Amino acid sequence: MRDGVVIAPGAISAPVTVNSTWNLQALLNSLPPLASNVPHPPRHYVPRRELMAALVFKLHGDGSAYVTGQAVASGDGGHGKTVLAEAYALERAGDYPGGRFMVGCESGALAIGLAALLPVSDTTRGLNDDQRCDLVRARLSQTPRCLLILDNVKGDEQWRSPGFRALLPVNPCHVLVTTRAERLSGINAVPVGRLTEDEAIALLKGFRPSAHDAEHRVAVGTILREVEHLAAVVAAVGAVMELDEDDDWAAYAAHLAAAKLEDLPDAIRAVRDETGYAGKTVVVLDDLRNRLPAAELRVLDYATILPADQIVPAWLESLLNAEANAGRGEARLDLGRKVSGTPRTPKEIIAHLRKLDLLRPAAERGLTLTLHRLHRRRAAEIHARQPALLKHLWDEIEEWIYVYASSGAWLGVESIGWYEAIGLFSLGGMLDQQGRPLAGAAIRRIVRRVIRSLPDPPQAIQAQAASLAEALEARN
Repeated sequence: MRDGVVIAPGAISAPVTVNSTWNLQALLNSLPPLASNVPHPPRHYVPRRELMAALVFKLHGDGSAYVTGQAVASGDGGHGKTVLAEAYALERAGDYPGGRFMVGCESGALAIGLAALLPVSDTTRGLNDDQRCDLVRARLSQTPRCLLILDNVKGDEQWRSPGFRALLPVNPCHVLVTTRAERLSGINAVPVGRLTEDEAIALLKGFRPSAHDAEHRVAVGTILREVEHLAAVVAAVGAVMELDEDDDWAAYAAHLAAAKLEDLPDAIRAVRDETGYAGKTVVVLDDLRNRLPAAELRVLDYATILPADQIVPAWLESLLNAEANAGRGEARLDLGRKVSGTPRTPKEIIAHLRKLDLLRPAAERGLTLTLHRLHRRRAAEIHARQPALLKHLWDEIEEWIYVYASSGAWLGVESIGWYEAIGLFSLGGMLDQQGRPLAGAAIRRIVRRVIRSLPDPPQAIQAQAASLAEALEARN
């Protein structure tokens, strides 16, 4: 079934086995609580009560002793599957005293994602990723109950594979899965689908209150039909109207209605199926990009190529400051001015993008940022057609790394030191892939120096920190 959330008729029953070569049970007994890592839903999230009630019913049963153990949200990109899962984790936090966890499955590396949830302690040091994964699975399968969100499972082939199934925790853990697949074997869908008219208007109203006014009802209805009530695109329309700072819904409705599908890249079914774009999604995404001030657009371009879910706000601020340097003359990036006439700061520009829900916290603590995959994908397509822009972005990142390495700016990073170190290490690998090994090596030198003086990492990323240290040692 498309556009839905899927629920299993019962919890997974495969037993949790203990590897005979190491004492899993002894480690479980001494393991500290796992740190929840599910981010909060977007600022403009509109509650979808019927869907939430269906999730609660399917995951908890109808009051009898029988408890269903899984739910899957399926549908094309942009329906709000991940947001619904995040909202469920927040609203039902009290049902999961053992913690709420999210693991991305798009890359297929479920074992690594589970292993990363394990806090580092004296008793777990030296375990390999497989052992860490086994320990996390065993912990999730115990009381008190946990919630595990498997985000963006690729399809039934991945879901049915013995290796994937063997990693799933068992009852009492609840497993909530999001996927674009039409079906996953053995589980039934709770449809997510497109927003209802009232839900879509409520979402637009969060950006422009006039969306709910009777005088705009016809125009808003036309807009919603044109974008097919797709949640992510409705939110993008809201951002467009907020940036326009007027309430001419009729003009934007006419603009969308006049756009011809045959002129759009997503008009051909094969292209639409490949990209996941629906209707006039591209029109709205491009309208939003075209309305963003130059500085905001530049931030989105950087967020597209920086490590997903690991973007430290200070990086974006430094890159903007570098491009806005007066010494660049006519080539400098204009950061714009506030209504008062005073220059805008990079921090204010990033805050504006967060207000528009274009940049969002990547995890529960919100110390790193992420860009919605629909906007990321569209920007990546534009970058592929504009190699000069893409080269400019990587040139700026490389130059920033050299300045960063020589200035000692990293010495002052304390509150997010480990998050930044992990993100920097990922960025170093990306620079290597871009044919910029000197910049990649400079990053690794920074990270080696940083982690020697950092306090113990936050529990939520202790496993990632340990893996980072091991990877650095392996490159020596």
